[in-house]
Amino acid sequence: MEKRSMTCGMAGGRSGNAEVVAPWRRLLRLLLILPAMACAWAFASPVEDCDRLAAHPDDPLRQSEGVFFDDIAMPDALEACGKALESRPDNARLAYQYGRTLLKAGREAEAVEWIGKAATAGYAHAYHALGVHEEVDKGRHGSAFAYYLMAAQLGHVPAMTLIGRAYQNGRGVLVDSTSALAWLRQAAQLGDTEAQMLVGIYYFNGIGVIEDMREAAGWFSMVGDADPYAMMFLGSMYLYGTGVGKDEARAFGLFRKAAGKGASMAMAVVGELYLDGNGVARDEEEGLRWLRQAHERGEAYGSVRLGSALLRKANDSEARREGLKILVEAAEDGNAEAAERLWSAYHHGDGVTADERKARRWMTEFKRLDGESGSSPGTDEPSRSQRWPSAPRTA
Repeated sequence: MEKRSMTCGMAGGRSGNAEVVAPWRRLLRLLLILPAMACAWAFASPVEDCDRLAAHPDDPLRQSEGVFFDDIAMPDALEACGKALESRPDNARLAYQYGRTLLKAGREAEAVEWIGKAATAGYAHAYHALGVHEEVDKGRHGSAFAYYLMAAQLGHVPAMTLIGRAYQNGRGVLVDSTSALAWLRQAAQLGDTEAQMLVGIYYFNGIGVIEDMREAAGWFSMVGDADPYAMMFLGSMYLYGTGVGKDEARAFGLFRKAAGKGASMAMAVVGELYLDGNGVARDEEEGLRWLRQAHERGEAYGSVRLGSALLRKANDSEARREGLKILVEAAEDGNAEAAERLWSAYHHGDGVTADERKARRWMTEFKRLDGESGSSPGTDEPSRSQRWPSAPRTA
């Protein structure tokens, strides 16, 4: 420490030359200051290092960009936060971050103790962290909910979203759609994009409220590009003109953006839109490419559509064989729609030789997978589950 202050002092000292020509004074001062700045950068304080190495990206009071748990650099972060607390023992932010590094080091009991100290001092994100630890690591949903509630009462927005999800899924509390929506709406109004999307889903599906597609579209639009699922919901609404004016080109653009963010369901829809020339110029090669991407990622919707598209290639027996193989594998994996497509293919001789025995077999399998009350095979109007992307898992 003494060496650092000595070096910085020398670098930033005055020249003592009182006869410097005025126009050069500013330049000379800058040249004298720069080494001192470089020295400061080279010797960041433990507090600065702790903030840089251990802050959480979702902590609203963080002093740096933050790092996710798996990216905490050990042992540097642990050492920096320990030294930072020596100089500022009552700093709740540093106590929380020190707890994170202890958790990373596998010292769970100490970690919980330090994060608890930060929480007791009123540090909202520490309560949030304790809740996540109780829910994810310990499976104790009741105590997790209590911690989330304390964080939310201190204005912690992500905790409000977690409370809404707890009411939605009955984790730590009884299922209560009205309370879930109230908490999610509060978080959404404060800018939480996950909450905005979930509020949109509530209105989209009429959960705890009267179904309102226009209201749903407004919430999905609010999310913007932050979540691919919101773009998919909004894209499907523009595709069918539900709650918004029908705009197939805009729908394609939204699905394409979602696909670019890695959403496999969106990749399948993009492929389907290319094949149909819906919202974009028809391009069979591009459509199959997108469907294949979705299929390779294990997206069932993409597998069924890829298999069906290949089965329709009248002059390409190899493609038809591949399409049939994809559909059979999907049906054997429990996909009712694939079984329905195989029934149709064998019943109508679509891409295969007509065979009523095989058609009946796949009809039986379809009924087993879909249930007697499922949608009727062979209808032109797709079911709701086919037309709309599935809601993301919120549990």
